[in-house]
Amino acid sequence: MPPLRHIALVLLALAAATPRARADALATLEDEQTALFDRVAPAVVVIQSGDARATGFAVAPGLVLTAAHAIRGGRDVGVTLHDGRRLRGVLVATGPGGLDLALVRIPATPDRVLELTPTSSVRTGSVVAVVGHGEGLLWSFATGLVSNAAPAGPDASLLALQVP
Repeated sequence: MPPLRHIALVLLALAAATPRARADALATLEDEQTALFDRVAPAVVVIQSGDARATGFAVAPGLVLTAAHAIRGGRDVGVTLHDGRRLRGVLVATGPGGLDLALVRIPATPDRVLELTPTSSVRTGSVVAVVGHGEGLLWSFATGLVSNAAPAGPDASLLALQVP
């Protein structure tokens, strides 16, 4: 599947395309987005700690990365995999210097593990896609843009995203 920057090129081409070409380009974009969701969603999990719910994703067999604030100081969390399995997870590490990351160990591995990659090729205006659980909608999908690629945060690698 082409990288997300190709999606941005498709969007630019739509503006100059004929109505038929525009429809074909939109169909291609839709196919790419649904394929991306199908590839990523099996790695995404629901993290529950008390009444808080957050998104996490598998980064290695038996390890899930999530936001530290979602753990709420607890050590044990509930984890629901994309296939519906419900597990107990244990907090094993949090980000240094206030970095809002937490690593949770679970007794199983989701159907997919995502590889972390450097953000050096991401620029302001890059197209991004998010699979998560925002607004109570489980395994939802949204696209948006990097609104600011300037380094931010304690480890100087966080980005600002604009996703509707």
